[in-house]
Amino acid sequence: KDGKHIWYGDQKQKTVFEFDRIKNSKEDGCGHPSSKPVPLIAYLISQCTQTNGMVLDGFLGSASTLVACDQLDRICYGIEFEPKFVDVAVERYTKLHDGNSDDVYLIRDGKRMEYSEVEVSDA
Repeated sequence: KDGKHIWYGDQKQKTVFEFDRIKNSKEDGCGHPSSKPVPLIAYLISQCTQTNGMVLDGFLGSASTLVACDQLDRICYGIEFEPKFVDVAVERYTKLHDGNSDDVYLIRDGKRMEYSEVEVSDA
């Protein structure tokens, strides 16, 4: 109301975060050239959202944000331009849920499509 950001964390953050990095794109099993460590993303999300809060990732890539949101009980909306990485993101998410993709959908041209109806790219 007063224009101030609400901080949900402990406010003991430093200017440098120390998390184990991903050494290469194959290490995370996703093959994305700039994957981010899920613990780092989860930490940042937990500092500025509450349970059931919404997070938008405009560059979903290998879905580190999606995985972190899933772990933290946040709602993630992801946007990814590259079909290959859309498939990577969905595969990574469904593996967390024993192959179940019932709550995964695509919005294209304003129409919602269940993932089971979407043709997976060959890229």
